[in-house]
Amino acid sequence: MIIEAFARMQAQGFSVSERDFTLGISTCGRSKLWQHACWLWGKMPDAKANPTLFTYSAAITACEKGGQWQKASDLFEEMLKSKVTPDVIIYNATISACEKGGQWQQALNLFHAIRKTKLTPDVISHNATISASEKGSQWQQALNLFEVMPRANVSRSVISFSAAIGACEKGGQWQQALNLFEAMPKGKVTPDVIIYNAAISACEKGGEWQQALNLFEAMLKGRVNPDIIVYNAAISACEKGGQWQQALNLFRAMPKAKAIPDSISYNAAISACEKGSQWQQALNLFEAVLRAKGTPTVISHNAAISACHRGHQWQQALLLFEAMPRSTVKPNRVTFCALLDCPGISTQNLGGQIFQHGLLPILQESAAFQDLKVDLHEHSEGAARLTLQWWLSTTVAKRLEVSHKLDCIVVTGYGKSREAWRTSDIQAAVLDLLKGLKIDARILRESLAALNKRVFCFKSICLKMV
Repeated sequence: MIIEAFARMQAQGFSVSERDFTLGISTCGRSKLWQHACWLWGKMPDAKANPTLFTYSAAITACEKGGQWQKASDLFEEMLKSKVTPDVIIYNATISACEKGGQWQQALNLFHAIRKTKLTPDVISHNATISASEKGSQWQQALNLFEVMPRANVSRSVISFSAAIGACEKGGQWQQALNLFEAMPKGKVTPDVIIYNAAISACEKGGEWQQALNLFEAMLKGRVNPDIIVYNAAISACEKGGQWQQALNLFRAMPKAKAIPDSISYNAAISACEKGSQWQQALNLFEAVLRAKGTPTVISHNAAISACHRGHQWQQALLLFEAMPRSTVKPNRVTFCALLDCPGISTQNLGGQIFQHGLLPILQESAAFQDLKVDLHEHSEGAARLTLQWWLSTTVAKRLEVSHKLDCIVVTGYGKSREAWRTSDIQAAVLDLLKGLKIDARILRESLAALNKRVFCFKSICLKMV
């Protein structure tokens, strides 16, 4: 509408002033029509209308609201070249545009540029730059900006605390996040649902499930209604802490709080039951997803399959696997590792088929096989056995046809990276396989950098286990 009006005015020969353009650009900005604002900006030279401080402010703000950080930065640079001195509002709009665009370094440069002028950064300047640092995973930079606010006589707002706590959460600094949260009463700032979410998420990432639950209880006492994000973070914290009952209690409380569980909620609850060896509970939750007309994700399937494995229910695990195509869910490495860890599957011909047609193609597309090196990291014990057996009988066997001695490397790491599998001993599984193949292994220990390396020499193969 605005563009058509301006076009008609120019077509009819009416003079369009700088004030008209500023008003039009500002209106487009409020309506988040940054393209229209830029179109009007481009028509100003034809109308011989020179942009003023207010025109630049309206145009940069329109780009900021439209998430166009590059265009906002270009306009800011053009402003400086035109010798139009920006005010704090324009600096703030440009910093906010960079924050939305994930350009934390650009935002920080602009913040420091304010200080070099006669202007003083205000609370919006600080908040926008802290938020930019948060999005850029620069938690230390965010804290530095947050801590300098009192010295600059700038009062911290709920946004300041939210951005700083969020930065600590992203940086895995749960203790720092809690310190900031506990400092809020002194700053006469009341935490909102966003701050609680960031603090609980920080505890979840730090494996501090008890702290997460304490914050959740404080939230309820403070009459702040938890949303689905808060519930998901709290359930995930309990899941990581192996507190399956607490996770289920939170999950079951969601409907009363009018927080409808989503895929993240179900996945975290199922994973909590898996870690607690509650395979029946995990299956009940999995079936609840279907009853709610939801679509189980690959994470849902993997957690349920792993729960069945822990409960020695390999037939149930197989049924879940076979149901994945019907849910248009593609199995991944974790799926096959969980299946192949079930004794009832790995010791049958079925295990070989699942390995050949499922896990092996995934491994061949990855960096698992590199000449005479095989990487069993993130494998389950059952998957590691089948992978090593295949590698020895194909790659190594073929190379032995033309060479009487080979130096081979097997990377075992610590087995599966998932917390539920941390007790797996891949090196022990490999040793057991070699013994079963009647390969006389001689173990040599030596130090290599920061790694402890096990070297297995047998027959004409020197096999190094890292």
